Amino acid sequence: SAPSAPPPTAATPSAPATPAPTAAASSAPEAASTPATPAPGARSGLDLVEPAPGAFEHRTFEDGEAIDWTHGTFFLDAETGRTEGYAVAGVEGGWRYHGDRDGWIQARRITGGWRLLVDRTTDLSWRWPGASLLLDEVSDDHLLFQDLSDGNPTGRFALANRRMEEVTRFAVDPGNDWPRAMFSPDGRTMALESGGTVYLIPVRPSGPPEVLVTPAPYGVALGPSGDDGFSVTSWPGTGEVKKQYFSWEGVALPAPEPDPGSACARGDSVPFRHAPKLSPDGRYAATLEGGPYYDKEVGGWVTENPWPTVVVSDAETCASIFRVRSAYIHQFSIRHTAWLSSSEGIVLSTNTGYAIALVRPFPALIPLPSGQPGPEPAPTGDGRYFAYGSRVYDAVADRWRGPSGVGRVWDGWEDSHHERWFEIRDTPPPETRINWLLLPPKIEFPPFDDGIAFRVERTGSCLRIREEPGEAGRVLGCLPDGEPLLLVEHEVLSPFLNYDAYKKTGKPWPHPSIALRDSSLWVHVRTAGGAEGWASHDWLGHD
Repeated sequence: SAPSAPPPTAATPSAPATPAPTAAASSAPEAASTPATPAPGARSGLDLVEPAPGAFEHRTFEDGEAIDWTHGTFFLDAETGRTEGYAVAGVEGGWRYHGDRDGWIQARRITGGWRLLVDRTTDLSWRWPGASLLLDEVSDDHLLFQDLSDGNPTGRFALANRRMEEVTRFAVDPGNDWPRAMFSPDGRTMALESGGTVYLIPVRPSGPPEVLVTPAPYGVALGPSGDDGFSVTSWPGTGEVKKQYFSWEGVALPAPEPDPGSACARGDSVPFRHAPKLSPDGRYAATLEGGPYYDKEVGGWVTENPWPTVVVSDAETCASIFRVRSAYIHQFSIRHTAWLSSSEGIVLSTNTGYAIALVRPFPALIPLPSGQPGPEPAPTGDGRYFAYGSRVYDAVADRWRGPSGVGRVWDGWEDSHHERWFEIRDTPPPETRINWLLLPPKIEFPPFDDGIAFRVERTGSCLRIREEPGEAGRVLGCLPDGEPLLLVEHEVLSPFLNYDAYKKTGKPWPHPSIALRDSSLWVHVRTAGGAEGWASHDWLGHD
């Protein structure tokens, strides 16, 4: 068969000329150096926190302006394209940043040392030795610090207000693991898990922390449960999981009503990747069936159903509305899913990039511009805004906004479309490799046929069917464009099916209908006349 043609790619907006910087970089402040850490026991808690004026460079980048920083954290206004940037001043790199929606930005050295903090609302900044003090949690008005001993938790906490003034101190059992704290939505109460015990602590306490849950043999975990309270999950050691719910006043609450729909819509006992993704309005559930044929994060080859299909169903009845063959749901972040905020569609990954699978007003596939990473729909904005790394695409105006000249970033939406967060790091991201078996996507309506049918496409002449996968296989025939084919299992897993890298181990290629040869995927098919052989996946489409 003819060599594979590269997939089409959408045009990328050209980068504008780089204007002059809007602010000069500050000289290296004292905070960027590494002074001697105070002797153990000499100081503790908020006594270790000291002002660090000038520790951060703060600069505004206009829409389209190039960012020439090698590291930093940035906040992009999706509607204007204006971006605020913060970076430790006077250093070339070696810092990591954590931006918080409450307006705090923390920076830490990769190799340890000092931690830096800036308040975006006031531009006030502080520093403290990272081996002796940890910032555990923040709210709109308060910060919770914990003393450390040689980098380990001690259970001694200090609470500060936004001016870094101490509000209170308290101590609990540190246990052997890192604690987790949560502030109530109004910021008046904290729930704290430490040493397997859950405590309820008023921000301005009048007595010792109130114990709500005592340690379980196999651990306790603190979690959210809406605005009215929080959840506590424990493992009693009898095989089951116990979950309790409390109000922010410490009153035990009944378990909340389950999500709309039956177990198939809630995803009971379903792995994360295949758990249904509910639309924001709760009307629809999107479920991924099948998976990648190779997943480095899992560490192996998929042996069952490596043909991904996304099924969109009614969340209440679980009745299928339609499905998209050769597409998968990309989970952009833990907090945000691929559904549009309007619930009118969901973003799917396809063989050429991304597309919106519209549910209403009628099912359809709408292609989106190509870009890596992206496009992550904003959590608000009626499905108008999509994030691509450091840029935002406005689908209504068909316009790109944000800075140019930015390489790979770590990114995420805040709680609305008004602000997009991203971080530039001076080291590459961790390597991941997930390979999906994709043809051009196709919408299908129930009743569904589980068979996988192909049609020869784009050869311009004919597609050779071979006795074995690969260009060296003996040719059995040549099928013209439009010829129908059906995927069938190969009866015997012969040695020629082995993946090249696995030959030394003797492990066979795991799927009976797929082979990887000559850097191409081959599928075992049957013709309309009943003949069987191997065909290059590059020249097939959905029948």
